[in-house]
Amino acid sequence: MFKTLSTVLLSAVTVFSALPEGMSFTPYGMAQYRFRYEFTNKNLSEEASSMGNYYNTIGYKIGLKAVLNEQVSAQFELGNDWGSTEKIDASAYNYTGIRKALAPFFSLAYVKWDPGYLHIEAGIIPVKGTSVTDILGVSLTKGNYQLSSHIPWLANTNNSMQGFRIGAPISKGNFKFGVDLMTSIIKQRTETVKEEFASNNNSIMIMADFPMSIAGLSLTPQFIAIPF
Repeated sequence: MFKTLSTVLLSAVTVFSALPEGMSFTPYGMAQYRFRYEFTNKNLSEEASSMGNYYNTIGYKIGLKAVLNEQVSAQFELGNDWGSTEKIDASAYNYTGIRKALAPFFSLAYVKWDPGYLHIEAGIIPVKGTSVTDILGVSLTKGNYQLSSHIPWLANTNNSMQGFRIGAPISKGNFKFGVDLMTSIIKQRTETVKEEFASNNNSIMIMADFPMSIAGLSLTPQFIAIPF
C-alpha cells in the first residue's frame, strides 16, 4: 500500500512539474463539524410549551483552482451545504442503500477570462453575500422576505449562482472604480404556439455592482432586478 501511495504521489509531482510555464493546479478542501442545540419556547393563548433538541452537523467541500495562462482560469468546488451544514442521522443517512443527505453537489464550476481591461465568468459563479442578496435569497426560497435578517445568503446558496458575469475596471489609480453586471435565469418557462405565438419569457435576474475604493475605504453599491 505504501509503495502504491508513493507511486501515485511521485506521478502527481512529475505531472505538475511538467506543466507549461504559467499553468498551475491547486487542490484544496475543508470540513467542519457543529454541535447545535436548539431550544424553542412557545406561548399560545394560555398554553405554553418548550422543546429542546441537539444535532450533530457536518459541512465539507473539496475543490480545484486551475490557472491555464495569464488570462484564463477555472475553479471547481464540490461539497454539501457548507453554510448551514447538514444533520447526521444514522437511521436516515449512514446505512447502506438509504443514504440521502451529505451528498455532494457543485457549489462552484466556472471559467474566467481576464485580459485586464475586462473580466468574464460563466457557469456556477461566486456571488458574495450582502444585505441585498440576503433578502433575495430568502425571497427565492420562501417566496417572501420574512426571516431575511436571520437566514443569510450563504445559507441559501453557498455563495454561488448559475449565471454569466461581465465586468471592467474603470479606474485603477488611487481611486479604484469598476462595474460588474451579472445575469441568471431564476425560472425557466415554456413558450407555446397555438393560433398565435404566446409569449412566456423566462424569469431573468440582473445584478449590477459598482465596487469602489480609496485610501483603504471601500464601497459597493448593488442593484438587483427581476423584471418579470
